[in-house]
Amino acid sequence: MNQVRYGFVGCGMMGQEHIRNLKLIDGCSIAAIFEPDENMRAQCAQLAPEAVFASSLDALLQIEALDALVITSPNFCHADQLREIASMRTLPILCEKPLYTDTADEATIKQLIKSYDAPVWVGMEYRYMPPVAALIDRAGAFCGDIRMLSITEHRFPFLEKVGDWNRFNAQSGGTFVEKCCHFFDLMRLIIGAEPHYIMSMAGQAHNHLDERYDGKVPDIWDHGYVIVEFENQARAMLELCMFAEGAAYQERICAIGADGKAEAFVPAAARFWPDDLSTLPRPKLELSPRARKQNETIYCDIDENLMIAGDHAGSTYYQHLEFTKTVTEKIDPAVSLEDGMMAVKMGQAAQISATEKRAVYMDELLTSYSRMNRKSRDKMTNSDKDKIAIITGSARGIGLATAQKMKANGLRPVLVDYDADALADAKEQLGDVLAIECDISQPDQIASMIDSVISGYGQIDVLVNNAGIADFGPIEDTDFTRWRAVMGTNLDGVFLCSQAATPYLKQTRGAIVNIGSISGLRASTLRVAYGTSKAGVIQLTQQQAVELGEFGIRVNCVCPGPVRTKLAMAVHTQDIIDAYHDAIPLNRYGNESEIAEAIYFLASHKASYITGQTLSVDGGFEATGVGLPALRS
Repeated sequence: MNQVRYGFVGCGMMGQEHIRNLKLIDGCSIAAIFEPDENMRAQCAQLAPEAVFASSLDALLQIEALDALVITSPNFCHADQLREIASMRTLPILCEKPLYTDTADEATIKQLIKSYDAPVWVGMEYRYMPPVAALIDRAGAFCGDIRMLSITEHRFPFLEKVGDWNRFNAQSGGTFVEKCCHFFDLMRLIIGAEPHYIMSMAGQAHNHLDERYDGKVPDIWDHGYVIVEFENQARAMLELCMFAEGAAYQERICAIGADGKAEAFVPAAARFWPDDLSTLPRPKLELSPRARKQNETIYCDIDENLMIAGDHAGSTYYQHLEFTKTVTEKIDPAVSLEDGMMAVKMGQAAQISATEKRAVYMDELLTSYSRMNRKSRDKMTNSDKDKIAIITGSARGIGLATAQKMKANGLRPVLVDYDADALADAKEQLGDVLAIECDISQPDQIASMIDSVISGYGQIDVLVNNAGIADFGPIEDTDFTRWRAVMGTNLDGVFLCSQAATPYLKQTRGAIVNIGSISGLRASTLRVAYGTSKAGVIQLTQQQAVELGEFGIRVNCVCPGPVRTKLAMAVHTQDIIDAYHDAIPLNRYGNESEIAEAIYFLASHKASYITGQTLSVDGGFEATGVGLPALRS
């Protein structure tokens, strides 16, 4: 291994653990240290007598003989120090977690992602605890599709730190940020998806209540629960207790899928284990198949020297082995800045949830940068993949084009139509999709259709109310039967399908896209029933958006103009076609795929802040007003 000379920024308790572990790795040396606390400097001098002590971060960065940096300063210092380093020198960095504590520091992290031309590794060493690493390696294949993940940490209270910075939320970021970012990182890694929303509760029951710092009582929580739902519908739970130092196993991580359960057991820190008790329990991974038979226990014994070198079951050592490779081989870090940012975001969401006693949706906190699918997140699902989209009237035309568009983008369309033969043809075209025969003017058939979707998929994420009938004729010839037939499908059907799907859309914070018409915006002859029904759909859209918005359900309407469907071309004479071409600024009909693009956009996460809107996809037809051809010259 090539020689790697390390510079340390901060060298308190965690910094000293890093030094002890680096000294166990051939080729690694401690070249320089910046540590403002005199007592910590004295301790570090004993651990690394060869190191030069710098008087400031600036002075440290001016030492030429450095190949990499390790930041182990207090949490609230990280962002400022990263910014200063980036302005002076480009070196590989391992930065302890959490990456930052204040939302205002996100700009620094984003700039580093964008422009810092060296690897920055975030210290999520729990990935490297031998039993946890074994779980990460085995769980996916053994368990099948992981749907549940639970993490338990029963441990000792926060230890004393220089300046007692870890006693207060303002400096530490809060317990769920400072301590639990490790677990949020593991959740994302093991489940392989991004968090959707988080619910938590927490408090301060026992620890630090008798302490005073400048007359202030510490406000750091000592216990809590966090529940996370991910975008792939997997769920995870964290149970934290920091007044349970007597526990033999400090961490337990359990992943469950359709085929079995994998559970990692991590023992308590060696230095807190009483001498008069038996030896620490052995770290292990237990594999339990769903079909009851002999379980497999895999022991993950950790070298005693590694247990002595730190409090994290050897993980600091194994992490440094990988980071050193990152430095010497110039490869991407396994734990990226994006990973570090997402772990903080999840911690912040948990802090907000417990404080405000509500669910926190990650969209409240996420930015475009934190949603970027970088190399370290290639295995993550995008936010629309595998969503379930019901599309009514999808046997042909715009509905079928919409189903094709959604399937091509990773969604699972459910075809709904009253025409059994056309529905069968559409299903054959799309392949592996659910197709349901249903007359949406009939409430009992809608209820049965929704039940079938839930039985098959367990969720509804998108509803496209596309089914409609076009019955044109003069007012005098539109009897009540014709009127009700149009209203029953075009307006009642939209209401009934939306109403039936709403309980499930609340669970997924889903989207409804209603299909109106330019005829709902502009009056025309022969369309008294059709135009009125579509105007009703537009108003219904706004009503739905206002009422359902608080549940995270977005509702929008697409109003197609003249579209070149088989049905339209069958009834439009050449004179009508010519007249439309003349009246439409783009001088042509639209096509089904163009309408489908608009529907897909409004249904997707890309329209996450759009609701209650009506989008005319009409080539400019609505904008023309009374623009008669004779008035153009």
